[in-house]
Amino acid sequence: MARFARLLLIAGCGIILGNSVFARTYYIDYSGGSDKANGTSRTTDWQHLPGMPGCEASCAAASPRPGDKFILRGGVTWPNSSLGWEWIWSGNSSGSIYIGVDESWYAGSSWARPVFNGGGAVIPTWKDGNKAPVFNLFFAITANYVVLDSIEWTGFYEHYTGHYGQDGYIGLHYNSTNLEIKNNYFHGWTHTPYGGTSQDGGLCITGDSSWPSGNANSSIHDNVFDGSDTAGDSMEALHGGPEAIYNNYVNNMSNGFVGEYTLVHDNVVQNINASYNPTMHENGLEINFSGTAYVYNNVFAHVRQGLAIWLAPNQGATHYFYNNLVYDIPLTNVVDLAASLQSCCGNIVSYNNTVECGVDGAPAYVCFGGIASGIAAVKLANNHVITNATAPNKGMWFENGNTPVTESNNIVMSYGTGCTKQGYCSSSEFPFSPKSTSSGTVGKGANLKDQCPKLPGLCNDTTLGVAYHMSSHTVSYPARTPNPRPATGAWDAGAYQFKQPSAPTI
Repeated sequence: MARFARLLLIAGCGIILGNSVFARTYYIDYSGGSDKANGTSRTTDWQHLPGMPGCEASCAAASPRPGDKFILRGGVTWPNSSLGWEWIWSGNSSGSIYIGVDESWYAGSSWARPVFNGGGAVIPTWKDGNKAPVFNLFFAITANYVVLDSIEWTGFYEHYTGHYGQDGYIGLHYNSTNLEIKNNYFHGWTHTPYGGTSQDGGLCITGDSSWPSGNANSSIHDNVFDGSDTAGDSMEALHGGPEAIYNNYVNNMSNGFVGEYTLVHDNVVQNINASYNPTMHENGLEINFSGTAYVYNNVFAHVRQGLAIWLAPNQGATHYFYNNLVYDIPLTNVVDLAASLQSCCGNIVSYNNTVECGVDGAPAYVCFGGIASGIAAVKLANNHVITNATAPNKGMWFENGNTPVTESNNIVMSYGTGCTKQGYCSSSEFPFSPKSTSSGTVGKGANLKDQCPKLPGLCNDTTLGVAYHMSSHTVSYPARTPNPRPATGAWDAGAYQFKQPSAPTI
């Protein structure tokens, strides 16, 4: 289960009054800048950002205010000696402080993200604004209204510190609100050998893990968390933090998203592997407790350890799970409908998902499992389930108590029927999609248009999240152009709505 601790960065968030009409732009270039310059042009740029180790002179005297922009030169690397720093300056509702890029300013022959590189070494312990020690953390935000955009984060060395919410790339103070973290690329981490004790795992981003989130009105979107250049046996993409996470790509690491989220959509989470640390708990998505939440248009695939999806609504709340594709999950924990770890327990509604319940090619598990006795009610409608399990409930769901479960218009197929005979296979251009009007999910769903006003995206079929571009390490949305679901007549069951290909033109 997830750890429930707040980030141990205690400094208060400084609110600086100002108006974005007076905003300034500063330029920072580690390779050619000088902190003694004024920082306000590309020829008088600083070497460091305010708050960084080594920041001196004009850089150290700076007092960022709402609407200010801090432009990092593309293609330039800030090394370990510049990391271990805290951003304490706030924007306001009239203007956030922007830390990011201008793609017309770069070193080299073409633009690339600026890079923060730990060099595979521990970040020296530093002190936050209240003089509390911070362990092995690249960067902390203890401020409001901050945008962090288009930075490459690499070279982190995971080293057990014994301090929750640290040991990672970015930490968000539990009272920092109105934050936006977007277009970043996290990769290239390594780790110490397992130390034989219960350890906190390394984190790409960590934030508040209470409910409601202390990181209110914040979002994490369009980021890449990719361990393809690592052993794939460590790091978590996100623990706690903002309630809105969307359009992210997570691949080849030991943990995806763990927190108290209310909006999770259009993400791809795949290749979640066993951690080198046997005390860790691996997850694709784990929502331990939250208010009403919307989880839709995501792809969860190849989750090989722990659990794929865990939904646990608070009492009086509902978790809506729809238009998701879940496949190749060699675990009994495919979609767990669980009791909240706080006040127990709300409702769960699952519409129009496509779920392969087990290892690809031989799925043998029950798909919607572990329905806790405290859950108020579960509704399953229009889902497409592929499993060779036949019991209980045709292999679709099971419960651990007396939760009322309502079923309607769900399609359950064995793998042989689904893939071999009807073409619902992972190898398809769009995995497990229908091929023709005679496919077994087409026209078999109930029309749920009355639910569309309150469920964003429901009246279209799945987007399959985002497409990942390996050369630039960026994502684009959507991965698939969604088809509209009909206003009248039957919908298709599952995440897809079949659309007849257009006739070729002559």
